[in-house]
Amino acid sequence: MIHKVNKSWHVYLELPPVGVAPAIKFPKIPKSLKLSNSVNATHWYDGFSLFAGSLQINFNVDVNSGCPKFFSCCVNSMFQRQIGEIKKESDHIEGGAPTLIGEFGIPFNAPGPKDYSRHARLLDMNFKAMEKNIVHYTLWNYTPENDTKYGDQWNFEDLSIFTLGERKEGRYKLEGKMTEPEKIEVIRDDISKYVANFTLVNESQNRGSFLYSGGRALEAVIRPFPLATAGDIQLSCYSMDYQEYKLKFIRDPEIKEPTLIFVPFWPFVGGFNVTVSDGTFDLKVEKDNFAILSFQCPAEKKLVSITIAAPPGGCGCRCC
Repeated sequence: MIHKVNKSWHVYLELPPVGVAPAIKFPKIPKSLKLSNSVNATHWYDGFSLFAGSLQINFNVDVNSGCPKFFSCCVNSMFQRQIGEIKKESDHIEGGAPTLIGEFGIPFNAPGPKDYSRHARLLDMNFKAMEKNIVHYTLWNYTPENDTKYGDQWNFEDLSIFTLGERKEGRYKLEGKMTEPEKIEVIRDDISKYVANFTLVNESQNRGSFLYSGGRALEAVIRPFPLATAGDIQLSCYSMDYQEYKLKFIRDPEIKEPTLIFVPFWPFVGGFNVTVSDGTFDLKVEKDNFAILSFQCPAEKKLVSITIAAPPGGCGCRCC
């Protein structure tokens, strides 16, 4: 029916969150429905943490089997497997379909340190599960009216990465009058043909601006990712602990446009290094808190890689 209006529109198909109702699967969709441009938009949550109201990093329960999972490595593996199972469900849609995790997030009202460091750890594990499976995703949520008393202003849920309460008393509270962000200057220093260092001038001064005030678990939330890739992605992952992003893909010779990567300044206090396996790259500052890295390499089918990382000895960690 919807394609009678516009055939190019996408149809988002959702199942209940796997972390809540794992037994419900996509039915086989027959060709007779002629359902094209479909997207698997199933939601996913760490159901045990969400409904227990606690941060289950080192102990969790597999909702599929009911088996306990001990230690963060096993919990990580479980998250990644669950997202992988959602991605496999896309095969039940005629012709296959891309996978967009329609919602995922963590309960910020769960007990934890005031700096939200444990919340950031659990949220990073969520992100890693998405990156491991190379799926699209929607982080739930950003609520501008969120406060520490009523949360997201709906059913006492509190999943927003922003809260008004943090502006008054949090880690990134506003000191006095809200300031405008400083203008960022980027200085490039080519180390070799395939390596360059980018120094960010004034970036550290933006901690007191409105850009980050009220944020929660920003160490996990603000991370690089590919906007457009000239090929088939093999690896896309970010290390919150080491402030390092890696992208590997098989170059498609038919694509003439460059690969574009969103590079936020938040993880890199003083700057970062860019290393590529081949080709050329350039950085364009779009706003006062991020830039776009444009990468172009020879049009031949081969594996290429890009690494964006805090320079050695220059940890961008916000705990320092």
